[in-house]
Amino acid sequence: MEYGDMTVQDEAVVLPLRKIITTSRNMADATSSVGITGIGFRPSYISLYYAQENTSVWGYGFSDGTTGRSINSRHQLSADTVTAVGSIIMEAHQGSPNTVQAEIVSLDIDGFTINYTKINSPTGVLQMYFTAFK
Repeated sequence: MEYGDMTVQDEAVVLPLRKIITTSRNMADATSSVGITGIGFRPSYISLYYAQENTSVWGYGFSDGTTGRSINSRHQLSADTVTAVGSIIMEAHQGSPNTVQAEIVSLDIDGFTINYTKINSPTGVLQMYFTAFK
């Protein structure tokens, strides 16, 4: 259901508009900006779940376009560790210092823009699941 007109105990409830975007990122790709478009509205909040298949690379992040935060596995650096990172929506580690970072730099009229930063020589493909909320 998008914007709803559901009634809960005689009060109208408006459900948030949201869109799920499934994409991937080759970790070997150069540092770049990528626009995600076609969601149908200007989002106010983005969440991200990401993982690399058959590895311990995974994480969760969120951003309101100004402030980003993320939690990511650091198992590749030190067994069974997870770290919280301020200011960015993603920090995917394959081992020091092979990393890809991502930051939401703008919330646009029909999507959002991400800056990806590649550090050293990461490889493989990240599966990424964004949810954009109006």
